[in-house]
Amino acid sequence: MTAAVAGSLDYFVRALARELGPTRVNVVSPGWVKTPMWDTIAGEGKNALWDEMASRLPARRIATPADIALAYLYLIESELTTGTTLKVDGGHALI
Repeated sequence: MTAAVAGSLDYFVRALARELGPTRVNVVSPGWVKTPMWDTIAGEGKNALWDEMASRLPARRIATPADIALAYLYLIESELTTGTTLKVDGGHALI
């Protein structure tokens, strides 16, 4: 289900960028992110879970909110980037 929504959003952003130009339309698609939400999801096992997930990623680490913020800053500052889904997932899409 998540893959279908993510794929649909990618096409939606591209269509909106064409229709709303010159207004830019982009989306950030994060992978795993270390947030306090994981305290509820994984409890005391969160660090072990993050380590296991990170070991499978080409980047070998899980994103922080600051990593995701940099993606938004890039899209805000890049005046020629539109219709783009920026994946910030440590390479998760490659595995």
